Amino acid sequence: MQTIAEYQQYTAQLEKEVGHWHNAYDALMVERNQMAKTLRENKKIIETMATELDELRKHEVEWDLAKARIKELEQEIDGLKIKNGIIQKSHDATVQELNDLINNINGEQK
Repeated sequence: MQTIAEYQQYTAQLEKEVGHWHNAYDALMVERNQMAKTLRENKKIIETMATELDELRKHEVEWDLAKARIKELEQEIDGLKIKNGIIQKSHDATVQELNDLINNINGEQK
């Protein structure tokens, strides 16, 4: 059988151990709350990055469309250069024919 003093000593020891457990639990809760806060902050960062990535993808699509349009315009310019070359040759040939006709007419009038 325990005496009252022994029981009080045992109870004090138990209270001390329970106090340690409470302190450990409190420390874990503080750590848990900090981790939960960090997790919320990280989620916000990830959401922001995802939004920015979506914006970048939109701009990438716009950029690709612009590059494709530039290629189309370059092809049109090349086609116009070819047409201008043909027109220039035709013009030069017409001018030559007119010069030849003028020379023939001038030669006949002499």
